[in-house]
Amino acid sequence: MFELSSITETVGQWWNGTSRPSNATARSSDSWLPAHWRQIPSRLLDQQFWCFGQDIVQAPRNALLELGFTRHRSSVPRKDGSCYSVTTRAGVSILLWGFGVFYCDRSLGSAILLVRDNICPLSVEQLQLPINVWDPHDLPKHPVRESEVPVARQLLSDLLHWFSQYESWIAAHRDSGHRARILQDWRRVVVPAETMSATWQSLSDELQLPQPERLATA
Repeated sequence: MFELSSITETVGQWWNGTSRPSNATARSSDSWLPAHWRQIPSRLLDQQFWCFGQDIVQAPRNALLELGFTRHRSSVPRKDGSCYSVTTRAGVSILLWGFGVFYCDRSLGSAILLVRDNICPLSVEQLQLPINVWDPHDLPKHPVRESEVPVARQLLSDLLHWFSQYESWIAAHRDSGHRARILQDWRRVVVPAETMSATWQSLSDELQLPQPERLATA
């Protein structure tokens, strides 16, 4: 996924934001998300993936490996690159590719997929880490059903909280100009480096509001 020197041209285009997987996934209904989420959060997600990719190739070391992620190289002929995974003692798993992120919480018995330019999640029909998946077409998934909305909202909130924690960790473990330098090469900046962590946390918190109150302020 993030190894810019070894990924294929197609994956490289996804990663660099110059193209997207054509019809990669069914587009999940966003009717349960705040109306103002339909623009900036998805663009911020795209920005976050750019930062992940740069964080693994920038000095002093691969940030995801430093955080305890495991790198998995593709075994598919003619598909280069890697994905990165981690599973916590609490049973939460994260898998990152260039095209998106899989997030699973075994205590909730559910998993979601975010495609990198769409903040609205898809429900994934498995809990095991899909480390052998190299194209979003190959992951069993479906748009979030009405009965799945409460769990999907919780999973999305938890994932955005993790994004916030990640950005805070980067700020604490890299020099003060690291994130700003990376964003200089990203021509679609929607949130400046110094507020990325706080923005993700605010979005995560918004999903925790009682649904009637959240809809009233949407």
